Amino acid sequence: MTWARRSLGSLFKKSGTERAGSGEYPVLSITMKDGLVDQAEKFKKRVASRDTAKYLVAYKNELVVGFPIDEGVLGFQTKYPAGIVSPAYKIWKLIDNAEAHIPYLERYLRSNQARRIYASKMRGAVARRRSLTTADFLAIQIPFPPLDDQKRIAYLLNKLEDLIAQRVRHLNDLDDLLKSVFIEMFGDPVLNKKNWELGTSREYAEKVTVGVVVKPASHYAENGVIALRSLNIKANYIDLNDLVFFSQEAHDSVLSKSRLQADDIVIVRTGKTGTAAVVPKELDGANCIDLIIVRPRRERLHPLYLTCLLNSERGMAMVASREVGGIQKHFNVGALNKIPFPLPPIDLQNQFAEIVEKIEALKSRYQQSRNDLEDLYGALSQRAFKGVLGLSRVPLHQETNFADHIEEHEEYETSLSIEGAPMDSRDGRERLLRQWFDELMQGPDSGTDLSFDAFWQNVQFRALEYMGEENRPFSSREYETFRDWVFEEIANGKISQAFIEDENLVRLQVVD
Repeated sequence: MTWARRSLGSLFKKSGTERAGSGEYPVLSITMKDGLVDQAEKFKKRVASRDTAKYLVAYKNELVVGFPIDEGVLGFQTKYPAGIVSPAYKIWKLIDNAEAHIPYLERYLRSNQARRIYASKMRGAVARRRSLTTADFLAIQIPFPPLDDQKRIAYLLNKLEDLIAQRVRHLNDLDDLLKSVFIEMFGDPVLNKKNWELGTSREYAEKVTVGVVVKPASHYAENGVIALRSLNIKANYIDLNDLVFFSQEAHDSVLSKSRLQADDIVIVRTGKTGTAAVVPKELDGANCIDLIIVRPRRERLHPLYLTCLLNSERGMAMVASREVGGIQKHFNVGALNKIPFPLPPIDLQNQFAEIVEKIEALKSRYQQSRNDLEDLYGALSQRAFKGVLGLSRVPLHQETNFADHIEEHEEYETSLSIEGAPMDSRDGRERLLRQWFDELMQGPDSGTDLSFDAFWQNVQFRALEYMGEENRPFSSREYETFRDWVFEEIANGKISQAFIEDENLVRLQVVD
């Protein structure tokens, strides 16, 4: 069925007339991604003026509307009895809380469907300054199903949001794992405490050049040879969205210098300078625009080692120190050629590359799962708001906050054995972790040093072999479980600890 429609003016009345004055309130901001949040979450610190006397008070369950509204910059204040927001925002209060389900309203008002309506009614010539008048906002008609169906729609969309958030956490966990693996194996590339041989491009590259910079229209074609640009180069991967193409004729003649081979490294010169990725086999023979191209000597350098180094926090700092230019900073071949990078033994680089490939394979599956879930979310929300989605099988639950579902999804209720699929359940994961911890306790001779971080890296490596498409790496929660076991063995006298003043660390040792 098609839902009845209600104007926003029949649901909301103006609020936000009260100023903060000398009161103490949490300061809130609106984000496109997460709606209304604590300002410290958005900016990592409080950035509001010290004088917040003129800030507006937003009471619980009131709607705060920011700008640009057509990018979904709005949200309900559901965290505090009262918070304060910028006086540039507008605040609205529900006329009747009993007939509207706030999680449903927020999802609709931030949906693509609603944003298209806002955009169609906005006024002004300058894109980022166009606004929606109060009269036009209140005149907007929205789908307004019965309260129980509002709850069902919100519950369904919340479930999908939680699943998407899971995939994002998995991807972040794997990014963190890759960074820690690099540091564990190679150390800090700037300090180089492992004393690896240092080498410039003369030692590690067959070729270092820049892809074509001049881009006459005659080079381009609607279809032809892919020409990668800086926006296609992400940290450790190439994004094949928003591609442009060179004609085959231009590629074969005047643009031959920019032709790429599989395993070349492409590095961004302007913008996010130093961002690097390896050219995959499927892009062998592609071309590029204004990117640094490094063709490694494979007996000295594995391309995945250098890209991970460049994309690390320390690697980015090394690049930033060599940038040139004024307002528009850029990084060039001359600067790259002068940077002496640590060059560990190629066998160790190859071992690292194998780990990278496993992690990237997992990331690819998680990313695909995330993309699929986001597509599903868009399709289901559109059908739900149109009233053409069957809701009879959706359980009628009172909507809960996002955080309330995290525990549910992290439980991994499936009861599979270690021999089967241990990473599929919380119990299986803990049993696997315990098995490896017991091996650690039984393996070393008395007096052998133990390392939290070294053991944890080993756990993460071994876990890669057990992970399925929907699993995640061991989390900080499981790391805390491992630490608890260590402290239990310390209390039992099976592990000793001693503070080493010279090294400023605590040494752990297995005791007979």
